[in-house]
Amino acid sequence: MNVLHYSPLIMPTITKEHSKLYDADEISDKVANLSTSLVKSEMLKSIQRMADRQVLVFNSDKLADKCSEVSDTLAMARQIALSKMVGKKSSEAFALMNLGTIVERFVEWKQVLPRVKPFYAVKCNTDPVLLSVLSKLGAGFDCASKAELETITNHSLANNDRIVYANTCKTPAYIEYAELIGIRKMTFDCAEELFKMQKHHSNPQVILRIDVTDPSATRPLDIKFGCDYIKTAPQLLRLAKQMSMEVVGISFHVGSGCQDAHIFTKAIGIARDLFDLGKTIGHKNMHTLDLGGGFPGCDHEKKFFRDVAAVIRDALELYFPVTAEENVEVIAEPGRYFASEPTSVCAAVIGATRVPASKLSTKPEDADRDGYMYYLDDGVYGSFSCLSSQLYTSLPKGQSLFEEAEEPSSPVRKVSYPSVVWGPTCDSRDQVEKLSELSRWQVGDWIYYANMGAYTAATTTCFNGFKRPAIYYVVGDKCWTNMNKRSNA
Repeated sequence: MNVLHYSPLIMPTITKEHSKLYDADEISDKVANLSTSLVKSEMLKSIQRMADRQVLVFNSDKLADKCSEVSDTLAMARQIALSKMVGKKSSEAFALMNLGTIVERFVEWKQVLPRVKPFYAVKCNTDPVLLSVLSKLGAGFDCASKAELETITNHSLANNDRIVYANTCKTPAYIEYAELIGIRKMTFDCAEELFKMQKHHSNPQVILRIDVTDPSATRPLDIKFGCDYIKTAPQLLRLAKQMSMEVVGISFHVGSGCQDAHIFTKAIGIARDLFDLGKTIGHKNMHTLDLGGGFPGCDHEKKFFRDVAAVIRDALELYFPVTAEENVEVIAEPGRYFASEPTSVCAAVIGATRVPASKLSTKPEDADRDGYMYYLDDGVYGSFSCLSSQLYTSLPKGQSLFEEAEEPSSPVRKVSYPSVVWGPTCDSRDQVEKLSELSRWQVGDWIYYANMGAYTAATTTCFNGFKRPAIYYVVGDKCWTNMNKRSNA
């Protein structure tokens, strides 16, 4: 499938005469003429071939001065929306993925967690361009099903040692498939799974998942996954030895949307105790510590991520120092950390209904006010599916695409109204934003939502016949050049 793409390299300004959006073939030809050396880079060709999508390179002297440059995604979204409006193209919702942001996140990870190899959680967002960029940067992959394993291996995105089958309850046929393609590392948390893996895989390297969860996490995982580390984990280590099953490490997951950075200190300390016990029992090849996921991914959560990273660095130095006798491979399974920030969504307002504010609000002060209900052409069955599945760490908050943000110090305040924002379907639960104060929106306005890449596209449906939004991929030319150098290094 090809999706419509756009690059300011082709359309630096929007005018009535120059408002055309090109289809994929036209764009490919024009970019080839304008930026031959970049388009012919092996990295770009491999990503486009794998994804069957065009990725366009734009030139920005202001922003493209380093590999980790991130373009002004909001400005890019405005140009795309304008070109649709002027060119009378479809005004349906669209997503914008900035590949430079993926690079920036990867560079930051390597800077603050140099010992920890990221194995991207494929379930978070299976976009082929995202996966391919992460592959080129050197990431590994956390897969949980045959389909996810196929996605990575069929396109040669990672060697087998960069893949972990991290599902503690696996389909027997999928275990056999993993052996067929040479995948050995896989997780377990119970005796039944040990017996299952022994039956369906002749030579697995198993990783014991323990339950160490942050109780304040947005999505705790302790009931469904992980064994009790005090009593059950030692029993499973002994059972695995009796079965001649090779335990190579310990894993945990502190919960999606972790709030307490210091939970990692506790978890890593417990893992140290189990490493020592495992080696005493006879598991001499314990060499992998898997920190799981739970890493924040929104742009406003970067300070907390750095706090988490500092805690992890200290805990690793305390419990798993690099010595001549032991050099444990430390991996993690970040999903939203890489997927969330790079993607933004723009939805069009298709309805704006004035109602008594009392219909929406029970506040006495709203009794005599006007309120508004807005309807977008994207909702919880589309890009906002994270809301219905509760796979979000912060609620989406839209802004009018062409309305500048209000300065806190401004003496003039914009008029706002009690408002709710709905999606387009016939489901009364298709609500994008709950009651809040919003300025007036009009039918035809574009609403911009940032940090929309995690557990959104991966869980969308076409309920009621509403299509998935098209995706536009953009990246700065200097970023591509530097990524290509990394790929060839």
